[in-house]
Amino acid sequence: MTKGTYEPLPRTTVVLMFFQGVLLQQPLGPYIRHYIIVTSDDKGEFMVPVVVPGGAYTPLAYKDDPSEGPVDYVVDFGEYGTVRETIAVSPQPETYAEISLFPAGSLVVFDVIDPETFSPTDEMGILIIDHYSQNFARFFSMLPEFVAFIPHPNYITGVVQIFVNPELANTPRFDVIFSLGGTRWYSLILTNKNRGFYVEPPEQVILNMTVLKAVINYEIVNYERFPKAKNTKLFVDVAERFLESAEEHFMSAKEFLREKRYYEARGRALMAFALQRQAYINLRLLIFDASYSSVFFLLLSLPFAFLFERLLFEFEDTRKRVVTVLVIFATISLFMYYNHPGFAMLTNVPLIAIGFIMMILTIFPLIVTLSHAGSALKELRIKFIGKHYAEIDKFSALFLSTSLGIRNLRRRKLRTTLVILSVTVSTMAFVSMISLFSATHVAVLSHYEMDSGYQGILIRQTIPSRFLPPLLAEQLKSIYRNDLEAVLPFYVYYPLGERVPIKINITTHEIIGPIAIIGLNPEDFKYLPGLSDEELLSEMIEKGPGPLFLTSENPVCIVPETLAKQLGVEIGDELNILGIRVTVVGIFRDKAEKMYLEYVKDLDNFPIISLAREQEAGGRITIRALNPASPTEVIIMPSGLVKKLGGGVFGIRLVVKNPERGKQIAEELAALFNYYIYYAEKTPEGKYHVRQYASVSTQQVVGQEAVMPAIILLSTILSSILGAVHERKREIGILSSVGLSPLHVAGVFLMEFIIVAIVSSFIGYMLGISIPTVVNIFLPPGEQLAINAGSLWVVLAVALAIGVTIAATIYPVHYASKLVTPSLERKWKLEAQSIRRGDTFIVNLPFVIKKEEIDGALQYIMEYLNIFRGEEGPFMIEDIDYEEKDTAEGRLKSINMRIKVKPFDWNVVMTSQLQVNVTEKTSTWSLIATRLSGTEHIWIRGVRKLTDIVRKQLLFWRSLSPSEREEYIKKALRRREKVQ
Repeated sequence: MTKGTYEPLPRTTVVLMFFQGVLLQQPLGPYIRHYIIVTSDDKGEFMVPVVVPGGAYTPLAYKDDPSEGPVDYVVDFGEYGTVRETIAVSPQPETYAEISLFPAGSLVVFDVIDPETFSPTDEMGILIIDHYSQNFARFFSMLPEFVAFIPHPNYITGVVQIFVNPELANTPRFDVIFSLGGTRWYSLILTNKNRGFYVEPPEQVILNMTVLKAVINYEIVNYERFPKAKNTKLFVDVAERFLESAEEHFMSAKEFLREKRYYEARGRALMAFALQRQAYINLRLLIFDASYSSVFFLLLSLPFAFLFERLLFEFEDTRKRVVTVLVIFATISLFMYYNHPGFAMLTNVPLIAIGFIMMILTIFPLIVTLSHAGSALKELRIKFIGKHYAEIDKFSALFLSTSLGIRNLRRRKLRTTLVILSVTVSTMAFVSMISLFSATHVAVLSHYEMDSGYQGILIRQTIPSRFLPPLLAEQLKSIYRNDLEAVLPFYVYYPLGERVPIKINITTHEIIGPIAIIGLNPEDFKYLPGLSDEELLSEMIEKGPGPLFLTSENPVCIVPETLAKQLGVEIGDELNILGIRVTVVGIFRDKAEKMYLEYVKDLDNFPIISLAREQEAGGRITIRALNPASPTEVIIMPSGLVKKLGGGVFGIRLVVKNPERGKQIAEELAALFNYYIYYAEKTPEGKYHVRQYASVSTQQVVGQEAVMPAIILLSTILSSILGAVHERKREIGILSSVGLSPLHVAGVFLMEFIIVAIVSSFIGYMLGISIPTVVNIFLPPGEQLAINAGSLWVVLAVALAIGVTIAATIYPVHYASKLVTPSLERKWKLEAQSIRRGDTFIVNLPFVIKKEEIDGALQYIMEYLNIFRGEEGPFMIEDIDYEEKDTAEGRLKSINMRIKVKPFDWNVVMTSQLQVNVTEKTSTWSLIATRLSGTEHIWIRGVRKLTDIVRKQLLFWRSLSPSEREEYIKKALRRREKVQ
């Protein structure tokens, strides 16, 4: 043990807790739940003579001398701590460990719970940070309170003692954050009214009723945001209900506190805490949506202002044009400020405006820089490999297309007006209809009737293999004590192996025991179907007179008939179950298995029994599906005993006094927790009507009916645009006939449709969020329309309207390509343009080039083919040369190549000749490829790649300027002179 860095620390108490993770691998034995306590000597050294081989221990060390008051030194878990979580016992005879401590003060925090599950969080979810720099503290330690000092999540109470030293850690003031495993939604942040905590060693600060302080902090934040959100057209109904319920519980908590009923006060404060946090999350989600959508519409308003000015005015004077665009943009910004929540909730409008202007001013220099960088890269490419690609000035084409599109729209005023009006109306209807928002809503997932049951609530975990938090039942009891007749947790204990070991067969070494132990309450025999019927109970269970269970910790059990015979016990005999001696008070009859599974059911219509487990391939026993175990394989004991054995809470039953109040409680629990909530209410006919509640996203509730109208509206937009395009088929033909490619034709129509899409969609959005406000003036308060103007779903609606409008450009592209290439075969294919003779392909290339340019064209192609001398391309040219010779028809010029095709390890090799047969009047181009070795399909693929490259280079040759072609002709002449 050390003080500071090197100084030994004598008489220090060291606690080594056996790490519970090892329990998963170790069998039952002396290793379960043990910890070792030793004291260091005068040199600060300690020795533990016996530990678990290969085990791991969590070290805790404290110096408390004198023992009065808080401890003086604690183990360091911070940056300079010498121990990280656990000490692993090495296989060597001795394991050496050094534990560093530091002088510390302490802060005691209560009710450190996860508000979404009401389960206490462990120390891993607690962050200690510097108040000013927000960096982690260098020296810190913490100790959660465990029931019976058992280091297991099921035994954490929610009380945590945090040890700090502000001066030593260079963090004079610190904050405490409870993260719940994430960084976006903290459950609680303790900042001491934004001043941070300062605790001098060995001072101890106790935050009594921490949960009350948490509620007050959430109230400050929520009640500052809620009025703004409500006044700016955000859908805050869900958050409002949470805040109203939280206020009701908080007032009850303060009333109970004044009456010194601390148990009830704490329960109500916990519920207020959970409700305030749900309201906080809902408000944050709404604000996030509004912020993100405001950025979208702010960016969209810039092109809208420019295009709107071009459509309506088209001033030639630059000053008038700029002033008009600025006026339109300012008008839009003013409209959005009063109608869009994201703009209305801005805390610093000048700062946002400056940031937006800086962003816009940054974009234009960035575009210019990228343009210059692209030009420099093109120059380098031409310098190294020549001009072997086609290029189009995209910016010039963009501006020309925009100018032509605006001119076309202004020239056809009636058609443009009708198209814009059609898209605007459809977008307006789409936006007005979409009222989806990022919040939660309690809905009834299913409902049914049961012949027998109880009037109350059942809480189940959503994943069958998981248990509910162990303290949830007690917390609910403290919250709703006046509304409930009983709170009945249902426990299940599963052994590590296949069965609970009660007895071992000496001959076969087989473990005799149940596959699980279930824990019932004495009250369950009063409320549960099947168990409350004395006649039915007697048919299933052989028992003596009187009740089976007197208390929840009564040392008794009900044993299955077959297991009782194997153990040799009868009613009145004793059994030792995992160290607890219990008396057999009942024998479950084997023949009653079907009767139990049919009649003894809870409100979820599932038998009151454990789940069946299966053995996986690796030998692990696990739950795979929601299948009930056989009641002839389990032992039934009082719930308190099963809890002591380490059983988990499989379900919680709340028996209510008032049916109406029970329904409110069920809806409140469903809104807070991610559990299955069932509520049963007795009908006049004597049956029980059961509803299953769950918290679902609101878009699942409101958005389903929006699907079909959305499809209809989008189809209306598409049909309107396609109709406008179809009327201009003649214009498409004219554009194609004057030499425009299909892509150029698409560019012209694309810019027209972008203009129509942006202008129409933005106007439709403004009308869509304004009309409900106007209509609400004439409607009574209870029937007014709701519109969530800041929702990202509204952004999606506008984006879909723009996308569908732009998507209509596919039609003019397709039609123009048909005009340019009217044949059915629109793509060049090797097989259609070549002749194959065995291992030779002869491809005719239908190109006509002037005689005086043939040498230059061959030089141009040969220059490009030299790029493929490496292994980077689809093939590698091992050898290439140029050859000319006389023939009977004239002169034959050829480029001869030896080529290896990828993948090279397949050894596909071919020869190829690009031949030009020049006669007095004509010249013919052909490519001959002959396979020398390798697989056929890879060779054909190589021929196709080579032919495609040669074809494209011949096309590029035509696009070169006369001066560029003359340069290649001169290069060919110089090459010929060198050869001669």
